[in-house]
Amino acid sequence: MATAPAPADGYKTEVYKKHDDRESHESGVLQQYDTKEKLEFYAEVMGDGTDNIHFGKWDNIDLDEPGAYGKASDQMTDYMFKLVWEMVGSKKPLSYVDLGSGTGAAARRICKDNEGVAASCLNLCPEQNATNAKLVTEMGLDGRVSVSTGTYEKCPYEDNSFDVAFSQDAFVHAFSKLTTYQEALRVVKPGGAFAWCDLMCGTGPACRR
Repeated sequence: MATAPAPADGYKTEVYKKHDDRESHESGVLQQYDTKEKLEFYAEVMGDGTDNIHFGKWDNIDLDEPGAYGKASDQMTDYMFKLVWEMVGSKKPLSYVDLGSGTGAAARRICKDNEGVAASCLNLCPEQNATNAKLVTEMGLDGRVSVSTGTYEKCPYEDNSFDVAFSQDAFVHAFSKLTTYQEALRVVKPGGAFAWCDLMCGTGPACRR
């Protein structure tokens, strides 16, 4: 029987493993993301130095062109917003919640480019949220982008609070996907829309475990 390879140097099993309780799980997510060094790492690897750190939408983008990852991240943000906006009849004013907003790049981009749109950013990591709040003020978006620390598995919002729920590459970190989807649907108004993109399971044998 083959044995599993030893973890690479620096790999912390207690951070990246699947935890049995939500508190330990969330602690692992915080350790994975919420330090200055981790933010800089992800910004460089997935955002080409920007803070829109996502896997992106790569249509008509050359992988080797300067800023490719940042452009792909922006393109996915724009694609998703257009999709949900059309789903609710292109209404304005429009309120939406970004679940797992990270440093808030998607929310700020959407609100900067679309008058009449207001975003509520919900994110687990205090350091990321502090960065987001600072940039919101610098961009003149106070009053249109709010930032809250918390988990999308227990949203601090009333039922039917938003026209749209939106999440870009964040639900991969959920302890319970079912709870996460239920919460997203709970906070969206009747007739609203919920859209997300994420790493998804394939059809191979290993994906069915």
